[in-house]
Amino acid sequence: MKYTPKLRLPKLNYKKLLRRTLTLAALLLVISGYIAYTRLYLTPERRFWMAINNNLSTPSVVRSTETGGTGNKSTELTRFVFGAQAAQDKVSSVGFKNATTESNVTTETITTPVTQYVRYNNIFSTEKKSDGSSYNFNAIKNVWAKEPDAKDAEALNTHRLTYAQPLITLAPFGNLTSSARQAILADMKAGQVYETDFNHVTYQNINGEKYVIYAVKVQTKKYVSALQRYFTAAGFGSFPPLDPSGYSDKARVNAQFIIAMKSNTLAAVNFNDRTESYNDFGVTMPVSFPSKTISVDVLQGRLQAAQ
Repeated sequence: MKYTPKLRLPKLNYKKLLRRTLTLAALLLVISGYIAYTRLYLTPERRFWMAINNNLSTPSVVRSTETGGTGNKSTELTRFVFGAQAAQDKVSSVGFKNATTESNVTTETITTPVTQYVRYNNIFSTEKKSDGSSYNFNAIKNVWAKEPDAKDAEALNTHRLTYAQPLITLAPFGNLTSSARQAILADMKAGQVYETDFNHVTYQNINGEKYVIYAVKVQTKKYVSALQRYFTAAGFGSFPPLDPSGYSDKARVNAQFIIAMKSNTLAAVNFNDRTESYNDFGVTMPVSFPSKTISVDVLQGRLQAAQ
């Protein structure tokens, strides 16, 4: 009888095979879910309002602005901290340059709802005095001055308005409760504060990051009303200079809202030849308050003496 060798099949580890199959299935489920979320659920409209919601639920954010040109340029970098230790740390730089002279003044201001600190980080000028000598500002550089603490209702109100004023821009920022956020967002949506065609947005890739750009018309009167509701919800009370009755129903501000697609946060707002860029959402970095200060009057006196 002729011998026929038996075919030996490899032994399968069915438990291991099952685990691999389940892992692959889970991975495919995650991938398909992500694609469905980004392409179907996360529409341009939902992404827009998600970014506005993120604005109102951040412990902190940094805003940078730049205006002017090469000869007369101004920049501001402001770190907003919301919550129990509400504060703003702003570094402002104003530069001037022409064919014969060049100057720059850089100041830092720390503002809270009850007080304010200021110092000159740098003062530089190539301009000469009438006697031909150079200006010397060493006596005032990096010297912190402090406004008097508010001791009555009028002073407290002044500090409150001073603190709230930098928050007035075309998109609100803060760290509100979920119910307060949802109420403000619902009012803004219902009132069509932001007029935009969500079916016609543009996309841009900058340094490997993807952004979606919205052309927005901000209804000034309705947005001012929304800001008043925001100030109240944030605990700042009303802001009398912002009176909705002072704006026409037809008043609009044309703007561009640029949203980072990866984080769904507002990256920039362009309007009226002004660009505001936003980053460092939620980065917890408490403001450091000066321990040694002089009065603002003394600091200004030193500046006048140096001039």
